[in-house]
Amino acid sequence: MDPQKLIQTRYGFALPDIYRALLVKGHFTTKPWKNYLSFDDCEWLSLDQIANYKFLDFQITSDGGFVPFAVSSRRDEYCWRLDWATGTESPVVFCEYGESGFGYAPDFRGFLYRKALEEFAGHNDFANDEGKLVELRQAVKIISPHLPTSWSNQLRELAACGLDDWHTGEYGELYVLPKSELADRIASQLAFPQLNETFAQDKERARRTE
Repeated sequence: MDPQKLIQTRYGFALPDIYRALLVKGHFTTKPWKNYLSFDDCEWLSLDQIANYKFLDFQITSDGGFVPFAVSSRRDEYCWRLDWATGTESPVVFCEYGESGFGYAPDFRGFLYRKALEEFAGHNDFANDEGKLVELRQAVKIISPHLPTSWSNQLRELAACGLDDWHTGEYGELYVLPKSELADRIASQLAFPQLNETFAQDKERARRTE
């Protein structure tokens, strides 16, 4: 069966238009690398991996209602959370490999925007590596046509900064967007009822808090 149909059958969920548009253009595969949509510590799952993904037994996600599309190096998951949907698309949550998760973005478009913003705010592994900045600029180039004009303009302005314009934070991270501005942009531009709301990942803990 076609992997997208398998996803629909397992989760009762249709992949969002913007995700499918990027998928068709090959931005979720590393061959060729220059076409890859690269974010720091974010590995895209293939359609087969999404359709057959196995959550850990202790996770609330294993009971259904979460559709994973990317993972971190330690197996944190970015998922669409179906029971939080109020419109045409489900919000995106970050499911930590541990006790909790939180509401990340109102939809996949918001996920792309927030992920890019966070890298400009120091959530990156630049270490003065010009190549990492090239990858981030490439990411902005890939996602900008799919974002609202105001978001695209903000990202392009940040991407135009050279490494000499970046600052070093207290933990050695490099940033060009102060954390206070990051928080303000997320709060004002990505608002939805569960934004940054935490939820229990451990099923037993989730039951105790119900």
